[in-house]
Amino acid sequence: MIANNRIEEKSLRWIMKEIVSILKEESFYKEPQ
Repeated sequence: MIANNRIEEKSLRWIMKEIVSILKEESFYKEPQ
């Protein structure tokens, strides 16, 4: 159970990083410099 929770935390952190990167890319597209 503990090992599974650790894996889930790592996957959630990775997913959050991916979402943040996608949102940043979208914001760049919406606000071109």
